[in-house]
Amino acid sequence: MEMVQAIAICLLLLHFYYFCYAAFRSWGLVSVITGRLMTNTVKMGIFNEFNTTKVLSLGLLVLALLGTRGRPTETIRHGECN
Repeated sequence: MEMVQAIAICLLLLHFYYFCYAAFRSWGLVSVITGRLMTNTVKMGIFNEFNTTKVLSLGLLVLALLGTRGRPTETIRHGECN
């Protein structure tokens, strides 16, 4: 589930990089490697609409949230040492 969360966060970061490219370029945070990465990911078509990547990222985060199992709470008693 941690990998699904990481993919969702990376997808969201790529979304902001793609749609705010002018700001990243003015800040000097653009390189050849990120340009090639974005060229290949744009070909997939997930950046065609503004909300597509956001909804996909949100869906992955919800999936990760539903997939994690909660641990039962342990009761700690006064005077116990492990």
